[in-house]
Amino acid sequence: MEKLYLDSKPIIDRAVSSVMRKNRLEREEILSEANLIFCQCAENFDPKIGKFENFLSNSLYFGLYTKCRELSGEQRRREGKNHFWERRIIVDIDDFQVEDKRQENVNSIIDATILNMSQDSQDIVDIFFNPPTEIKKKEKENFCKRLKKEDLYKYLRSIGWERKRILLGFTEIKKGLNEVWV
Repeated sequence: MEKLYLDSKPIIDRAVSSVMRKNRLEREEILSEANLIFCQCAENFDPKIGKFENFLSNSLYFGLYTKCRELSGEQRRREGKNHFWERRIIVDIDDFQVEDKRQENVNSIIDATILNMSQDSQDIVDIFFNPPTEIKKKEKENFCKRLKKEDLYKYLRSIGWERKRILLGFTEIKKGLNEVWV
C-alpha cells in the first residue's frame, strides 16, 4: 500500500493544489480528506474496471468537491456569511410584532390614500375588492381567479359609467398607490 501511495502522490498533490486554487480552505484539511479518499480507493478498487490512477483521480475530484462544499459552508456559517439558500429562519415573536406594526402602518397609509380619492375611485376600489356576482360568474367561466382591469372596465361600462370617468378613476388609483410605494 505504501508503494501505491507513493505512486499516487502526484495525483493527490495535483488534486489538492487544484482545490486550493479554487477555494480558500486550509491545505491540511484538504490533504487529510484526499488521503482518506486514497485509502477508500485502495480498499474498493477492482482492477476489472480500469486503471487505479483514473479511479483515484475521479474519486478525488468528486470527494474533494463534496468536502470543500461542506468545509466552505461551515466556514461561511462561522463567519456569519451564509449563502442565501443556507440561511436559517429564526422565529422570534418580537419580529412578528414589528412586522405586524409595519403592515398596520402600510394598511393605514393605503386606507388614508383611498379615503382621499374621489368617490368614483373609491367605488372602483370597492368593486375590485368586493366584486358583484355578475363579475364573479364571468371569472368562473374564464377560469380566472383574479379580477382584471379590462373586466372591471367592461362592468363599469355596462352599468352606465362613461369611459372618461372610468379612466380618470383608474389614473387616480394608480397615482395614489404609486405615491404610497415610493
